[in-house]
Amino acid sequence: MMLNSYDKKTLLEVVKNQETSLLDIKKHLIELKNKDVSKDELYLFLENLRSDAKTESEEDYILEIMDSVCGWCSLDLQIY
Repeated sequence: MMLNSYDKKTLLEVVKNQETSLLDIKKHLIELKNKDVSKDELYLFLENLRSDAKTESEEDYILEIMDSVCGWCSLDLQIY
């Protein structure tokens, strides 16, 4: 399944709000995983968000989220 526009908008809002904890973001990402959104599609979406980052802080935050998607993080934060 592909990310629909609602899921993209919701994820964008969650990611852009840098005060959202990684555990809260993990909940959203797991919901997408449970909707059969592929790891590659989710990673690509985050990569596109990263290229639009306005600050280094925003980019770092997106990179942390991307690490959770690809598994480059602690086991408790991994999505796939």
